[in-house]
Amino acid sequence: MTSVHNTNKVEVKGTVEDDSKIVSLTVNGQEATSFDGKNFAHTLTLADGVQYVTVKAVDAFGNEMELRREVHVDTKPAVVTAVTVPAKVKGNVDEVEVTFNVKDNFGQIVAYIYDDEVFRQDLVEPYDKGFNKNITATVPVKMGENKFKFVVKDLAGHVTEKTFTITKEKTTFSDIQTYWAKDQIEMLATQGIINGQTDTLFGPNADLTRAQLAALLVRSLELEVKDSTGTFSDVNAKTTWAYKEIEAAARAGIVKGDEKGNYNPNAPITREQAATMMIRAIAYEDASLLEGLDATHKFADQSKISSYALETVKQAEALGVFTGREGNMFDPQARITRGETAVVLYRSLDILELLDNN
Repeated sequence: MTSVHNTNKVEVKGTVEDDSKIVSLTVNGQEATSFDGKNFAHTLTLADGVQYVTVKAVDAFGNEMELRREVHVDTKPAVVTAVTVPAKVKGNVDEVEVTFNVKDNFGQIVAYIYDDEVFRQDLVEPYDKGFNKNITATVPVKMGENKFKFVVKDLAGHVTEKTFTITKEKTTFSDIQTYWAKDQIEMLATQGIINGQTDTLFGPNADLTRAQLAALLVRSLELEVKDSTGTFSDVNAKTTWAYKEIEAAARAGIVKGDEKGNYNPNAPITREQAATMMIRAIAYEDASLLEGLDATHKFADQSKISSYALETVKQAEALGVFTGREGNMFDPQARITRGETAVVLYRSLDILELLDNN
């Protein structure tokens, strides 16, 4: 039977019985410090590692009896070193892998993130091989500071703890700090739905193309994209960067082409086109949201809304996805900007309950 000790001072005790008198009892060659002829006790000083304790008794006739036991001495806790622990992550990251290196005299190691076990290795021969491995675990992160504790328990029960903090940062851009739709842009960018023109600039007043809006909706609804073309004569892998997304949006009934079979992917998108695509996306995800709407509102320039878009514009207004401009004007043929698109997309996803507010 093997015993484990977390101190170099190992107490050895037991009993010895024989028909004749025991005249000598040694522990690892040392006379037992306490022996009454039957019960004995002795303290050894042993180095860390796999050690052996030998108890030897000699009776009055010179007969020898010997008992040998293996003991594991482990006085030092595991040494834990952070290998990969990011201090900050972007807002569209929900889980983070962290890696710690763990070293110990013995091969039995159990690791936890707080109380959740993330790694276990039991003791196997050769027992003195030791432990030196990287342990990787995945931790969930929410917006702001996320504090964690990596805990390692070794063979002797020593506990080593490493606390670490990962900050999940929201994504922002230098040119939206005073922009009226700053919050919506940051939310969508943080969730990886909308991107900036560069890492630091969003371009809120820039136009949005028909290809870009199709890509945004496909990304938002997590539609399946395939390497296929053919729906539109002007959309192909060579000339259209978002051809897969446009095809996916077409399969879902969100986008349609003109009478010539063209999609016009690089054309700036208008407000009535954007409203129509938003409503089709909502209908694809949950058509019940369009039932029973009070779509009686009439814009002052309603006569300028294209016939194909009139119903969807009214539905978009009734749902609160789109609002009119000054003077109760919808301005259907006006181009929609990137900032405006972020707002109507945010409202649509909020209605569909597809936004992650963590």
